[in-house]
Amino acid sequence: MTNHPPNITPIEDTQRFAFIFAVDELGGFGNRGGLPWPRVEADMKRFRELTLHNTLCVGKTTAATIPPLKDRTVLTLTHRITAEDSADPSKRYSWVIPDPFILSAKAVGGDKRIFFGGGALALWELNDHPDILLAYVSVIHGGFVADVRFSLHGWLRLGKWVQTSKVEAEGVTFYEYARGAACPT
Repeated sequence: MTNHPPNITPIEDTQRFAFIFAVDELGGFGNRGGLPWPRVEADMKRFRELTLHNTLCVGKTTAATIPPLKDRTVLTLTHRITAEDSADPSKRYSWVIPDPFILSAKAVGGDKRIFFGGGALALWELNDHPDILLAYVSVIHGGFVADVRFSLHGWLRLGKWVQTSKVEAEGVTFYEYARGAACPT
């Protein structure tokens, strides 16, 4: 067991890894490299509170379009690292199915959480990963023009997710899901 300073509470393995993403009520997920909906303050605040001082893993397109995130480590999930990518020291990469990454994070322990935030392909590919047991999903009220759609209900069914929380806020509904050892008894 790893020793931690007294002011650091280790994260339980069932809470260490989680998905975090948003869709609109019609499954809109992305549009032209950005979000399909206008800024929803409640969603931005929740995202910041959950991910602050933690690690966020996102797909290559998402990584290229999100603004810098203060006090967070952002890793890019990719199947293949190009020569151009590896020449840029500011970019940090992992694999779409990052088993070595997950195993090393579990071995180190500590107070950091690792969130997987998309894109859609990464969410589908990682949906059945046995170490990712929590999902924080924001459903943005309304339907928006989107060139990327995401079947939330299909993803939840495939991953055998169980809803553990639902909170309404202005313009958004926040859901929390769990599976396996993270499910409440």
